[in-house]
Amino acid sequence: MALLRLNYLSRALSMQTDVEVILPESPGNSLAKGICDDKYPVLWLLHGGGGDHTEWQRNTSIERYANKAGLAVVMPGVDTSGYMDMKRGGYRYFTYISEDLPSFLQSILPLSDKREDNFVAGLSMGGYGALKWMLRQPDRFAAAASLSGAVDIVSILKEQEQQNSPMSAAFAPAYGSAAEIEGTEDDVMYLFERRMAESTKLPKLYLAIGQEDFGYVGHTASVERLRQLGVSFDYTPDHGEHNWDYWDMHIQKVIDWLPLQRKEEN
Repeated sequence: MALLRLNYLSRALSMQTDVEVILPESPGNSLAKGICDDKYPVLWLLHGGGGDHTEWQRNTSIERYANKAGLAVVMPGVDTSGYMDMKRGGYRYFTYISEDLPSFLQSILPLSDKREDNFVAGLSMGGYGALKWMLRQPDRFAAAASLSGAVDIVSILKEQEQQNSPMSAAFAPAYGSAAEIEGTEDDVMYLFERRMAESTKLPKLYLAIGQEDFGYVGHTASVERLRQLGVSFDYTPDHGEHNWDYWDMHIQKVIDWLPLQRKEEN
């Protein structure tokens, strides 16, 4: 098992940026037997607001879980950008994670670019990012997971604006206002509606949030809207707060749930 800490010049961001990559035992060793074309299946794992590219590694046992599954894990950092091509901040973070980073890493590491070998997941802000990436590029992923994620970002922004919350000003560089992203490619609920209207085959979807999470009520309303749209997903409400105890438990469940492809061993 290897933990790679890479710093490279991102063309999308026009600056140096950091990313962590977990690789299980190398192709050819026992753990990697059966991986198609000797390339690893990949989980693109996104951090939450206030976090960075190190937070999954520091707060969970993701390295152990990935190694057991024979799964590579890519953990980028996007500051507090909301996985947006930022409205006022100037940095193209969605372009970075969805185009620049996969192209770079797949050119230097044995990471599969096949749809059936690629998955995306994230927590909180990263849950929103994972859903948006999956919906904007549904042909890239076989599965997506959102843990305590912001499914309806527009409603969240509207609530913050109506309350004149300090968070509204904090969100503005990334999202602008609710009006600016409603009905656009940054509006996850709009994307779900559009993809269902187009009869798009979506990746497998896993949603989770704890009943003690501050976002539980809004998340429950979003889940009901998805059901009404006919979206298929795995969702079991359980107990837990907006914290690492909950996310460490559920990232194990996500990895077990992923439709990992394996060849028969000789």
